[in-house]
Amino acid sequence: MKFNSSSLARISFYNAKSNQLLTKKILILIFNTSANSSAPIIKTTNIFE
Repeated sequence: MKFNSSSLARISFYNAKSNQLLTKKILILIFNTSANSSAPIIKTTNIFE
């Protein structure tokens, strides 16, 4: 399978975007869990925006 540069750029862009969303979900999950069990509530909205 042969990729040209534009399709590679598109693939890497989508990979970066999905990694960003995944990271955001993981961070929100971690912060929500720690906020429920311990004191400081950290606002996690709009981290990557």
